[in-house]
Amino acid sequence: MTFTSAAERHPFHLVDTIVKREAPNSPWLTVEFVGEGGETVSIRMPFSVAYPDELGRSRAVGRAIQLMKKIVATSGEVEIALPKTGRFGIPTP
Repeated sequence: MTFTSAAERHPFHLVDTIVKREAPNSPWLTVEFVGEGGETVSIRMPFSVAYPDELGRSRAVGRAIQLMKKIVATSGEVEIALPKTGRFGIPTP
């Protein structure tokens, strides 16, 4: 997969994707895309799956890619709707 920066037009050749939780019980997840030159693009987002298995990891990466596409398409002007439920789908008061 290759992404091109709109500002600099330098190709980004993806070599690895790292999915990690901020802390064991944190609702925040970081998806980090690593390029062949060591450059990284990180997407931090809320994710309600406690410890994502391969399916959950795949969904997290998919959400991060969708978010990056929105950011590139709108030159960074993206509003992200946060979930109306708390962690694990429990409604917030």
